[in-house]
This record gives sequence, C-alpha cells and structure tokens, in this order.
Amino acid sequence: MRKLPVVIDTREQRPLDFSAFPNVRIVRCKAWPGDYTLQAYSRMLAIERKSVADLVGTMCGGYAGLTATTPKRFDCELLGLGGVIHLGGRAFVLVEPDGMGRTAEEQIEAGNYRAMIPPEKVRRFIATIRTGWKVPVLLANSREHAAEIVVAAVTAADVEKRSWTPFDKWLTQSEPTAEKEEQPW
Repeated sequence: MRKLPVVIDTREQRPLDFSAFPNVRIVRCKAWPGDYTLQAYSRMLAIERKSVADLVGTMCGGYAGLTATTPKRFDCELLGLGGVIHLGGRAFVLVEPDGMGRTAEEQIEAGNYRAMIPPEKVRRFIATIRTGWKVPVLLANSREHAAEIVVAAVTAADVEKRSWTPFDKWLTQSEPTAEKEEQPW
C-alpha cells in the first residue's frame, strides 16, 4: 500500500497527530509557505496551521496588515499562500481549538484565549484574511478534525497532481508560435 507523503514543516512546534491514518507517511522538512503540504508539491498545496491562541497572538505582534510597507511574518505567510492560490493551487489557514473542549469557533466566540481582544475583532481579522488576502480560513472542531482536514487536502492534491503542470516546467515553456491576442493592458 502506497503511503501519502505529508510534509510537516520542521519549525512546527506542535505538529498534528496523524497516527490514526495508516496511509500517511510523515516527512519533516522545511516548508514554505505553510506548515503542511504534499511532498514535492508545496507550490500547489499549502496549509498554515494556527491554534486559536496562535491566531490571536499573531494579531498582537506578527501581523502588519494589508497596506503595511514592512510586512511581518504572518503577512509573508499570507502572501505565500495567496501566491499558491494565484498559480492555481490550493492554500488555506487552518485554525484549531486549544483543547478546551470547544470548537475553534466556540473558543473564539467565548473569548477563551489570553489576549484581551474582543471576539468581534478576531472575527474581523479572519474576515480580512478571507476577503482582503483572498485566503480561505477553516475553523476545525478539534485537533483530530484538523488532522482529518490536512489528510483530506493532501489526498485531494495527490489525486489532482496528475493534471497539474509543474511550475518550473511552466516557467520554461516557450511562447506559442501562433499570433498572440492583443492584451487589454
């Protein structure tokens, strides 16, 4: 049985547990953008995992915003995720609960995190990621659910990769010899 190679970024401090998935083989290496991907296809799938506490902490110090001239770490991650999407791949931010017996959404609504940021501001931050950065945000029900989402995304990418043109090949393709259409820009 072929095992699905799930890449986990070496900087991921609390990696998700994939022991419930016998078809998964973990590969630890540097990944960017995101924390999880399909081995050899990081330009076509990128998943940035955040706990609710991480997400709220990012709001306090790791995020500069859409109009910032000097991006911070999370801005760079969002730019990278957006780049994957722009190239036709799949990318999203996956928010998992902090293990308080609540879903990520319930934890945010209850304000169950250390920072003194109202839930409404956290919801607006998520909306900004979704609409301003054009990067989907998924809220998991549990850490196990987050692992299921990663496995489902990597499985779908593994199936779809047959139809993807490798990015490096696309960069080196010559222009068609037929006359080009005039571009409006």
